[in-house]
Amino acid sequence: MADLRRGCTAHYYSDESRVPYERSEKWLGFFASMADGIKLRVDPGSALDVGGAHRLLVKALRDRGIDADGFDVSDRSTPSRPR
Repeated sequence: MADLRRGCTAHYYSDESRVPYERSEKWLGFFASMADGIKLRVDPGSALDVGGAHRLLVKALRDRGIDADGFDVSDRSTPSRPR
């Protein structure tokens, strides 16, 4: 089995050539919009976000009443879990 963590280096999360992926208004808004679409189109009772890094989608889904959780295999991508 391939080591999936190899693709998630520190450079991936801090690459200055793209918008930094961190808890910011840009990304919170992006994932809020995604969660709105999921709620509208699918309306799941629960969801699992695999590879969700900072778990911004998980938080947005929870804010909309969906029982959501998530994980990522990279130690660099998951500073903490949303409450």
